[in-house]
Amino acid sequence: MEMEMEMEMEMEMEMEMEMEMEMEMEMEMEMEMEMEMEMEMEMEMEMQMEMEMEMEMEMEMEMEMEIEISLLVQKRLYNNNREHVGEKFRSRSLRFPALLSGCTIDWFQPWPKDALVLVAKHFLYDFEIACTEKVKDELVIALGSIQDIVSKKSNEYFQR
Repeated sequence: MEMEMEMEMEMEMEMEMEMEMEMEMEMEMEMEMEMEMEMEMEMEMEMQMEMEMEMEMEMEMEMEMEIEISLLVQKRLYNNNREHVGEKFRSRSLRFPALLSGCTIDWFQPWPKDALVLVAKHFLYDFEIACTEKVKDELVIALGSIQDIVSKKSNEYFQR
């Protein structure tokens, strides 16, 4: 009888040990899952921060391009308005640039090549083209140049 009791006790101890091991394994698995979830959340947060930073950079670049274009237009206004429209229009357009920022100005004189390139860059910056950045930059320059060349050739044709 004593042996039976000892065996029972041993079996109970073994079962307890097995249960403890199972509980430990479950706890380890839960901890691992929690760690994985934390890592995933951190990665998602990092990706979100990167996307926000990229969006901010894109917005800054767009603003810089708009400022460059606006400055070129203002410079063009300064040069043209002295001759054609008058000093009053020039001074008002320089004091109140918002009046012209929403306007479409139809210049009857040729645009400078750098302004044409900036306009091409502005419209093609976000356009997805299957090429490298260098090729895209060259395309922008080419489009600005083509507009300039077409304008010059048109003038030559009409002067014949």
